[in-house]
Amino acid sequence: MAQTQTPIGAKFQTGHKNPVSGVFTCLGCEQSGRQNTIPLSAGETFPPCRKCNAAVTWKLIRYA
Repeated sequence: MAQTQTPIGAKFQTGHKNPVSGVFTCLGCEQSGRQNTIPLSAGETFPPCRKCNAAVTWKLIRYA
């Protein structure tokens, strides 16, 4: 199962395919003191961050 192979805290770049359904946080927003989380299903492509208006690194914070 993909969930056991993808640990909480795993990081992914905009444009990459998502291996596991979950909720992800934008590290750029997190470092700027903002919060931006998105739900994303397995197989979807990581989007750019709407708040940063840029390609970013997303971190898995919980499974969905």
